[in-house]
Amino acid sequence: MIGYDCCLVRDIRRVHSNESPLLPEMKLEKKNGRWIHSASGKESNISRTIGEAISRHLSRAERRADENK
Repeated sequence: MIGYDCCLVRDIRRVHSNESPLLPEMKLEKKNGRWIHSASGKESNISRTIGEAISRHLSRAERRADENK
């Protein structure tokens, strides 16, 4: 994790697999509520889908942290 609005995504592979990653490493940024590729500044289906998963994960993690205070 680089920051809350910027993430380095790497090593996406099938569960319990020693195969090489399915996708190349990518840096995603959240700008104006949209997840985009840092290199191109463009949104894609992959950046949107992965970004939404990141947002859900961070939201859950923050809620759990608040509950444990």
